Amino acid sequence: MTPKRATARRIRAPKHDPDQALLDAIENIVSSAATAGHINHLRSHGFSDAYIIASLLAGATTLIRGMPNKAPWSGLLEQMAKEVSGE
Repeated sequence: MTPKRATARRIRAPKHDPDQALLDAIENIVSSAATAGHINHLRSHGFSDAYIIASLLAGATTLIRGMPNKAPWSGLLEQMAKEVSGE
């Protein structure tokens, strides 16, 4: 009689859910359109671009402060600042 061998365990990777990917894409499109609409609305009421940018950055800062892992977002903001300043 031959001895039984243990089979290697497979590590199951998370399955890619196409429905979730579509929902994420729709959410991104809607939020982008909403942000653009918000900016246009503020401009139509006479707010300067500098005020609009400051208010959006203040909102982003508030959201980032509430996140448990701030490092990726602070790195992204730093990279964007370098791009804008021409570094």
